[in-house]
Amino acid sequence: MKINKINGSNYDYIQTEVPLYGSSRLGEWKPNILVKTFPTSGIPTYSCISCPVNLWTIDIGLNNGLFPRKIFKKEYELNDHLGNVHTIVRDRKNADSTAFVISYNDYYPGGMLMPRRNYQDSLYTFGYNGKLKDNDIYGNANAYDFKFREDDPRLIHFWSLDPLRRKYAGWSPYAFAMDRVIDGKDLEGLEWADPKKEAADMADYQKSLSDENQKTSTTDSKKDVKDLVLNTQGQDFIKSYEQGPKGGPALQEYDDKNKYWKQGEAPTGKITIGYGHVVQRGEDYSQGITQDQADALFTTDIKKTIILVDTYVNVQLTQQQFNATVSYVFNVGVNNSLAAGRHFIAKLNNSDFSGAASEMDVNTSGNEYSQGLQNRRTAEQNIFLYGIYENNGQ
Repeated sequence: MKINKINGSNYDYIQTEVPLYGSSRLGEWKPNILVKTFPTSGIPTYSCISCPVNLWTIDIGLNNGLFPRKIFKKEYELNDHLGNVHTIVRDRKNADSTAFVISYNDYYPGGMLMPRRNYQDSLYTFGYNGKLKDNDIYGNANAYDFKFREDDPRLIHFWSLDPLRRKYAGWSPYAFAMDRVIDGKDLEGLEWADPKKEAADMADYQKSLSDENQKTSTTDSKKDVKDLVLNTQGQDFIKSYEQGPKGGPALQEYDDKNKYWKQGEAPTGKITIGYGHVVQRGEDYSQGITQDQADALFTTDIKKTIILVDTYVNVQLTQQQFNATVSYVFNVGVNNSLAAGRHFIAKLNNSDFSGAASEMDVNTSGNEYSQGLQNRRTAEQNIFLYGIYENNGQ
């Protein structure tokens, strides 16, 4: 956020507030830095070569590599379960080690400030439900920006119609949080939201990130391709995208382009069985196969794919990069994978891993776009770049 002030014959553009975030907003940094200066009359000069700028981040005079930290520039907010900002403290303590409180406030249900239970509330930008105060209309903390609408906490009503009013036809289109202001809050001017569910969702999300980091922490060291094997996670991923029409391995032959194909008819696609095994000339599976035979075919096909990868990839890969590469080559086809994936192999061997991931782009079957193939490409890219295994199956 920036404000501009008239300073004599100039406009001074000053950076006054920068929000601080972790998993949610923590507070604000108030650097009060002069960004640039424009004349109030005539043609403004947009060059800032001669503009005075507060270079406070490093002590250039000492030139010793030390970065000073200026205190009394950060303000942290203390919130309740609805996100209401109740207390603001500075980034330094008082002499007696107590918190340096610069502002505090209490609210009635709905957001109006309680008389004689607030102090210097106008010094901070955010308030009820953690929303931005719009003090230019009716004074301090009497209007809040909820993104889609403006709220008046004194009336506990919005000033404009609910964008979701057709979804909630039984409610007033001006109602705030569906009149549930004790156990919930309003979601950006749209509908009631449960803060407990939001907290639980955030906890689940953070746990999932921790689990994924833990899962991939043991597989992120690079090795020569010849020293890598397709682990169980990689095998399960490929199997999930190579299932037959009824799920699991196809124990009967099928046409991968025509689900109504019957044996004896001319296929429109490739005759397939097991986990994506393309029936080759001389192979006869007209009587079907067992689960064990499907697993054996899959193992043989994987070995052929790994030999191809080992032959043409000459850089070290992590386990997840190897799994994604084997899946891609397995799907594109052993015989034509180099033609379809030549740019992928070239960038991979040039250690351009992000570029290689972008070349995992074969999403057509014949000349027709396939959403299933696109889903698989996206999943392979997530494994290759981030080690994240998700959205398995077509």
